[in-house]
Amino acid sequence: MKKKVICEKCGEETFLRTEPIYEGFKKIGDAYFCMLCGFEYQEEALQDAKSDEKKNSFFTEDDLEKVPDLFAEEKDANSCWKCKNYIINAFQQKCGLTQRNVSAMDVCFSFEKEEKESAVDDKK
Repeated sequence: MKKKVICEKCGEETFLRTEPIYEGFKKIGDAYFCMLCGFEYQEEALQDAKSDEKKNSFFTEDDLEKVPDLFAEEKDANSCWKCKNYIINAFQQKCGLTQRNVSAMDVCFSFEKEEKESAVDDKK
């Protein structure tokens, strides 16, 4: 954990060094030390520093990048891979209307949207 704090012992602005704490071969936690003087911090002091950091943060949640939707319906809306006439087998991809070889990302003006079938049978 690279965390910048003002050390309680030496008063300098420094980073904390993290060292794992083991009980036998099992990791049970982490110990945090000042990189300048070696002062060991308690977990409670770090929790207070984390809450202060959130209050003083320059960036807010609104500044985070928005994750783009890679499968948005507006994009490649008339692509062959979404068409009901798109035929694919092990050797080639064809258009069922023109019988020509196509690729999945080709765009067609005689596009017909494929109807999705329900996976659940309506048997009662």
